[in-house]
Amino acid sequence: MSICREAMVTPIRTDTPALRRVLAGTTALTTAAVCGWLLAADPALATPAGGVVTEGQADITYGDTSVTIHQHTDRVIIEWQSFDVGVGETVHFEQPGELAAALNIIFG
Repeated sequence: MSICREAMVTPIRTDTPALRRVLAGTTALTTAAVCGWLLAADPALATPAGGVVTEGQADITYGDTSVTIHQHTDRVIIEWQSFDVGVGETVHFEQPGELAAALNIIFG
């Protein structure tokens, strides 16, 4: 005995004016929502944030689209709340020598 049954499928007409109005409204709302989200987004929020030096010595300088870490000791540990780098943004580590190392711990 088969437990599968045939389902009756009724095709939906996509050329009706009412359906076109509904789809146009949905597209307009989606476009408005996405554009609003993009305009509200702050591009500076994409750079690393909340950096705290927990070992060693370093200065962290935040710019509009950049973050510069000037490391003063050969070893440094930095804890970050977030570490994102968006298009057109830069993160620059200035280290005291070839053997210097930075350990970045990201919590967010």
